[in-house]
Amino acid sequence: MTAPPQPEPAKPDPPKADALGQRVDALESGQSTIEGKVDQILGILGKDGTGSDSDVTRADPPAPQITPDMMADAVRKVNAERDAAAAKATPEPEKTPAEVGLPLRARVARALYGKDPKLWAAATRTGTRPTPGRST
Repeated sequence: MTAPPQPEPAKPDPPKADALGQRVDALESGQSTIEGKVDQILGILGKDGTGSDSDVTRADPPAPQITPDMMADAVRKVNAERDAAAAKATPEPEKTPAEVGLPLRARVARALYGKDPKLWAAATRTGTRPTPGRST
């Protein structure tokens, strides 16, 4: 008995390998284009691209050394500002009507008849109840 013929192993298609090579070439050319643009940007910024940027100033200056005396002064200043703001923010105590200066009869008339001065003034003079809309 003879053995059936074995299938030959699949060989890569030359067109697929050629397409892969074209893709790699396209990626390499894109990378070189990007590298060229980065070099142009670094040239505009004044950097030579070697990683040394000694001519560039730092955005943040080094922090000053804080001594305990400086810290204590800062705390005192903040506390003084807080105390001054608290002193301004305290409202005056509410005054009673007697402290305001209206006598009792005038306060009652104002409460009953509103802010119309003719009505509550008439009520305080005569002790009678005026009719709104009529003058006495």
